[in-house]
Amino acid sequence: MNKKLLFLISLIVITTQCFTTQGRSADNGLRYVITSDSTVKVQKPQDESLYPKGKVAIPATVLIEGKTYTVTSIASWGFFGCNDITEVVIPRTITDIDIWAFTRCESLQRIEIPETVTRIGYAAFENCKSLKSISLPQSIDVVDERLFQECDSLTTVRLPSTIKAIKSGAFSRCKSLRSIVLPEGVTAIGPYAFAYNDSLQKINFPAALTSIGHDAFSGCGSLKTISLPDGLTTLGAKAFENCNSIECVHLPGSLTYMQGNPFASCSSLETITVGQADSAMVVVDGILYNHDITRLVFVPQGRSGKITLPASVKTVAPYACYECSKITEVRMKAVEYIGEAAFHGCRGLNVLKLGSALKGIDKAAFYSCTALTDVVLPTSMEYLGMNAFEFCPSLKRVSLDEKLTQDEKKFNNLSFRFNSSNLIFTIRKAGGKTATMTYDQLPDMTRYFINR
Repeated sequence: MNKKLLFLISLIVITTQCFTTQGRSADNGLRYVITSDSTVKVQKPQDESLYPKGKVAIPATVLIEGKTYTVTSIASWGFFGCNDITEVVIPRTITDIDIWAFTRCESLQRIEIPETVTRIGYAAFENCKSLKSISLPQSIDVVDERLFQECDSLTTVRLPSTIKAIKSGAFSRCKSLRSIVLPEGVTAIGPYAFAYNDSLQKINFPAALTSIGHDAFSGCGSLKTISLPDGLTTLGAKAFENCNSIECVHLPGSLTYMQGNPFASCSSLETITVGQADSAMVVVDGILYNHDITRLVFVPQGRSGKITLPASVKTVAPYACYECSKITEVRMKAVEYIGEAAFHGCRGLNVLKLGSALKGIDKAAFYSCTALTDVVLPTSMEYLGMNAFEFCPSLKRVSLDEKLTQDEKKFNNLSFRFNSSNLIFTIRKAGGKTATMTYDQLPDMTRYFINR
């Protein structure tokens, strides 16, 4: 083999080889990987039986083959799964804590992160179930994705004023977290950032905040009050889903984009208000619409009784009336499209009047409307989505035009699965004639799994 090639291979092996310290204590068997002429990164030993236990003090420097190296980073997966570590001391030489560095260190109770650290990677402390408090240094400006996800014992979080964003899942499933103070400079809260924190009762929303991602606070059942700041422009779908203690919500006039229903399944929510008159949305009779009242945005879940949509409404947004189980009647005059799961779980709905302009009903729109008995689909109908009337056991009669039944991709048994075997379809034919059809006679699309 070429001598030059042999030399290059040897050089690669030497510079990537893992070393342990020499001429000093074994430092709980920690390994060090050379990253430059003067630096190394630290990680656990390869042998699981040698994983460190108790208190781990990472040294600032190590001696490798007679040469001193500075420890500047904690490697990716560095201490992943070291379940017997209880405390970690990080030297001020460390600048980087890489992804999954301490993930699943389930006994870790204490760790101090020095101001020299400028980056803490993805999920670095995920599943640290014994960690009770954490302080991030001023050198950090982002709380990365899943950073403290499933830290069951976490009760105290101190974030520096430098933080600008809380990324996806950063504090999700921290079931002991009761409150958190977000720095005034935070502009974005990512999807699932605080989701499923059952104990979370209080959180401030800083004035700089412009965006809250989908499901950001989903499942925070103890969260009682929220005050969304003026300046917020984006609120994601299901952002506060299943926050069952929230009774009243005020939306700032600055809000220009709201995806789906941010307050789906908020069973106590009865009142919604909006900021200044020139806002992108408006409340009419306790229901939220876009500014020109052409789109139904959402209905508070605590709403009950009859709903009649204004004649200007052309679209019902996805999840707009999700699980509004107290609503008994819905009438719409000029609606053309009903979005996905728009009336999903409206178990009290027994009267549904669809207008003559309706063209499409999307998937699961009336899923589990268990009190619904009759549906008349207008002549204007062009498609009926999968599961649109699934699990409607009281549904006995459906009337529709013959033309809708002639395209199995637009009308088929997937729209009516698991309903009463007595369900009869009245098919309106040309010339005023009618015919009947049973569920078993519908085009069978279960073999295609087509999902509109």
